[in-house]
Amino acid sequence: MKHLVPNKKLAHLEAMRGIAALVVVANHLTLTFSEHDIWSGAPWFIFINGGAAVTFFFVLSGYVLTLSALQAENLVSIVRGAIKRWPRLAGPVLVSVLLSWSLWHLGMFWHVQAAAITGSEWLASFAGGVPLAKASPDMSLKAAIAQGAWWTFIRGEDYFNTSLWTMKPELNGSAVAFVLAAALIVT
Repeated sequence: MKHLVPNKKLAHLEAMRGIAALVVVANHLTLTFSEHDIWSGAPWFIFINGGAAVTFFFVLSGYVLTLSALQAENLVSIVRGAIKRWPRLAGPVLVSVLLSWSLWHLGMFWHVQAAAITGSEWLASFAGGVPLAKASPDMSLKAAIAQGAWWTFIRGEDYFNTSLWTMKPELNGSAVAFVLAAALIVT
């Protein structure tokens, strides 16, 4: 298995990531401007199935995270990658949540007004982050810091930035990938 991959991006994997990202964008546009459910049985749903694209992203991520260590049969690299995974995800998540908190408190989100124009319940609920029928969640700075640093990963909280629903499965999935890769190297 000692076929080292050069330390550069693999073009075919980058292309697949790009295609998956475009599918997610198409999914969000559909949620914003139409009833998403009307498309679910259509043959072209594959082009707007954001959930499937994100799942594909998770699988690709696990593959890429472990590829070079598996090829080099380097258990230390797997352990190092596992230890560094949460901080690598938590830094950008915290920045994202704090930015969203700032915009929220400055009144710079216009999702309700945009939803009135488009008729999108998804948009009106801040992409599902602030359900319309329930009381507003804690929008304090303390809540934002807690959500960005750990609750996104532990509880799956994402109401400051609903795109972060992916972080809990991403962290858990990468942990599974690291464990499986370590098992493959040890055996």
